[in-house]
Amino acid sequence: MRRYDTGRLKNARILDDGRLMADVIVSRTGVLDYRNADGSARKEFRDPDEVFKLDSLATMNMIPVTDGHPSAGLVTSENVKELGVGQTGENARADGIYVMNTLTVNNQDVIEKIMSGKQELSLGYQLDLDESPGEHKGIHYDAVQKNIKYNHLALVVNARAGSQARISLDSGDAIQINKQQEKPEMEKNLLTVNLDGIEYQASPEVKKELDRLISRADKAEGSVSTIKEEKTTLQAKFDSQKEELEKLKNVDNSEEIKTAVDARISLVSSALKHLDSEESKEIELKTDSEIKIAVIKKYSPDFNADDQEESYIKARFDIALENTPKKSGVADQRQQMQNKDGEEPIVNSDEARKNMYKTVTNAHKGETK
Repeated sequence: MRRYDTGRLKNARILDDGRLMADVIVSRTGVLDYRNADGSARKEFRDPDEVFKLDSLATMNMIPVTDGHPSAGLVTSENVKELGVGQTGENARADGIYVMNTLTVNNQDVIEKIMSGKQELSLGYQLDLDESPGEHKGIHYDAVQKNIKYNHLALVVNARAGSQARISLDSGDAIQINKQQEKPEMEKNLLTVNLDGIEYQASPEVKKELDRLISRADKAEGSVSTIKEEKTTLQAKFDSQKEELEKLKNVDNSEEIKTAVDARISLVSSALKHLDSEESKEIELKTDSEIKIAVIKKYSPDFNADDQEESYIKARFDIALENTPKKSGVADQRQQMQNKDGEEPIVNSDEARKNMYKTVTNAHKGETK
C-alpha cells in the first residue's frame, strides 16, 4: 500500500551555487487519520518502533524531491530524470515524535515556486498494513503501519483540507488527513525550556536531553572553579614560602654556628678523656646524645637510654664527668704522641677546633673533614 504523509519546509537558504537547501519535518509518529480512496476513513498507528527503525529511516536518505506527487504514484529509475528536482539529505533521524531530514532543490523554476509560497511537503512511501486494532495513549486505531519504505518527497501547494491539513490528493489509494483537532494533543506533549532567558517549546525527549547537557555543563563549570581556587591557594603558599626563604638567606648565622661548634668541640674533648680508642672510634660521626650515652655507659654499663628525655641524658652525662676520675683518654694520648722525629703533635686543640668548625659550617653541603 502507499501513503502520503505531510510536513513543512523551514529554514530555507540559498547556497552560493544557487541551489536551495532547507531543514524539514517530513513525518511523525502516533495515531493518524487516513482516508481511503473511496472516501471511507480509518485510524492507523505509526508506531515509533517501526517509524524509527534504522533500515526504514535509511530509505528516506537521498530520495528524489518532486514538484508534486507523480501521477504514477511512485518515482522509478525510468521517470526520476523527468520528475526529480532535487533530493533529500543523508541524515534522516528521529526528533521526539517527528522525523527530520534536509532537502536540496536544484531546479530554478521550482526554487522560484518555493520562494513564491509553495512550501508544503508530502512524503510518499510504501508499507505493509497490519490490520490488527489496538489503542495508543488512549486513542483507538484500526491498523498498524509496518515495513515502511520511503520513495520520494513532494513539494505541494495546498492540502484540500486546508493549510492545517497539509495533504495531497494526488493519485494513491490512501491519504493522510492531519486534522486540526489533533493539534491540541501534539501541543499537550510539548514542554517549555529556557535557554539564555528565551523560552522554547520542545518535546519531552528534547527537554530531558537538554537538562542532561545543562547538568553536565554545570558540573564541569564547578570543577573548573574548584581547580582555580586550589591553584590560587597553592600559589599563595608558594609565594609565602619563597619570601621566608629569602629572609633566611639574609640572616647572619655565623654567631650561632660558632656557638654550636664550640659546644661540640667541648663535648668531644670531654668525652675523649673518658673513652678508650675503641669506644671513641668514629666519634665525629656520632650525635651529641650518642656521645653522652657512650660516656655514661663507660661507668654505668646497665644504663638504658630508651625513652629517656635529652635533659635526663645530659644530667647523667654531667654527673658521670663530675663523679668519675679522668682517665688517660684518646685526647690525652694523641696530645702526647709525637712522631719519631720529635716534631709537633699530630693533632692539637686549635687545629681540631678549626676542623670541627669547617665540618659544621659545610655540613649542609655534604662535605666533612
